[in-house]
Amino acid sequence: LNFIHNEYSFENYVYFTLLARTGMRRSEALALSWKDLKGNQLHIHRTLSTGYSGETIISETTKTKGSDRVIILDKKTLSLLNQHHLALNSKLAKRHEKNKDDLMFLSFSKGKPQPHVSSWPYGTLRRLQSKFPQLPLIDVHAFRHTFATLALKSGMSLLDLQHQLGHSSYNTTLKYYAKYTDDQKEKATQKMSDFFDKIDL
Repeated sequence: LNFIHNEYSFENYVYFTLLARTGMRRSEALALSWKDLKGNQLHIHRTLSTGYSGETIISETTKTKGSDRVIILDKKTLSLLNQHHLALNSKLAKRHEKNKDDLMFLSFSKGKPQPHVSSWPYGTLRRLQSKFPQLPLIDVHAFRHTFATLALKSGMSLLDLQHQLGHSSYNTTLKYYAKYTDDQKEKATQKMSDFFDKIDL
């Protein structure tokens, strides 16, 4: 995130911070509109994809039924989004352009503001890793996996994490996303040890 902040636009930094701090899917974040943000609540109910002819499509449905959800944003993420909103509005005003779809993340690469293509985040990471080969080779989805692991490590329950990630089943959350760390194993062992000491087992 520090490298992205230093090398790319503020929009890039806000986008990847949103992924890192919420565990959202890249396509869910690209489909967000400003109307989806209500106070500190972010309503996720759309996704972005690429059509057969290469066109960008914003679908009014999410990946699964469980993906349609509301997540609460922390203060830092909310502050970054608000700063990005001001900067985006200023950019649009200078260009005398309108954000007709009210999207949070816009591309100006072809003149008129439009949704980013779904591969946009991958391109950012590839260019960054090419310029700085010391960085680990990760893809965009790794932000989601890392969030899940850190969320459990912080004490978030599996049920809360399931909702946060938008999974229909907690089995998916546990099987594919939540990595059980050595720290967690030690804490679990210590908890059991303390409990056994109390009951003199």
